[in-house]
Amino acid sequence: MRASRLQLNPHKTQLIWLGSRQQLDKLSIGDVPVFTTLHPQSTVRNLGVILDSQLTMSNHITNVCQSGYYRLR
Repeated sequence: MRASRLQLNPHKTQLIWLGSRQQLDKLSIGDVPVFTTLHPQSTVRNLGVILDSQLTMSNHITNVCQSGYYRLR
């Protein structure tokens, strides 16, 4: 990022740990200091797709169904 003269926007940056439930239970998840302090989240949004830590996409499917139902009504 520094070579390309890019800056991190802490208001839009999200952090997620990916892995199976057993692997995630072994971690002691805390804040990650980069340029600012990032707080790990259970779900993040990337290019309109909602990802969770186990990559099940259940939150994304729920969101798409809710949006489609709203549009139909």
